[in-house]
Amino acid sequence: MNSHPTPQQMSLFSDEPPLPLLLFSLRPEWHRRFAEGSKSFEYRRRFFQGPFCAAIYVSGSTRAIAAYAEFGRPIVGRPDDIVELAGVTDEASGANLREYFGHNAQVMALPVIRYRVMAPLTLSEIKRNVPNFQPPQSYAYLDRNRSLLEYLCRHAQWKEVVQSCLH
Repeated sequence: MNSHPTPQQMSLFSDEPPLPLLLFSLRPEWHRRFAEGSKSFEYRRRFFQGPFCAAIYVSGSTRAIAAYAEFGRPIVGRPDDIVELAGVTDEASGANLREYFGHNAQVMALPVIRYRVMAPLTLSEIKRNVPNFQPPQSYAYLDRNRSLLEYLCRHAQWKEVVQSCLH
C-alpha cells in the first residue's frame, strides 16, 4: 500500500485550492542567479496564467533536480514593458531578452516568490528510481507524474515542500 498521500488527498485538508506543481527546467546560470537572489523573474514567451510551485531541474552540466520555487501570478505585457519591468540596464542583456521574445505581441514575467536550493537529486539517480524519466525542455506537470512525485516524497526535504504546495 502507498503510504504517501495523493495531491487530491492533500488538498482535502485546506480551504485553498492546491497550486499546480511543475517540474521546471532552468539553465545553470539562471539557477545560480535565483539562488543568490540577483534574479527575481523568469521570462517566458507563453505560459499559463496562475501562480505555481516547481521542482527545479537544472540542465547543462548540473543535470539534477536542485531547487524548489514558488512563482506568483505571471505579469503579461508587451516585450518592451517586460524588459523595462526587468530593470535591465545592460543593453546586451536587454537586447538578449528582446531577441528571446521575438515578434510576440504579449510575453510574461514570472515573479519568483521563494527559491530554495535543495540537496540535488541527479539525473542518473532519478533514472535508477524512475526509469522512464526524461527532463523537460521547458516544464512538465509534476503532479501528473505519480512515480516521480512519489520518488521525491521519499526524501524528507522534498516531501515537506510538496505537501506545502499541494496542501
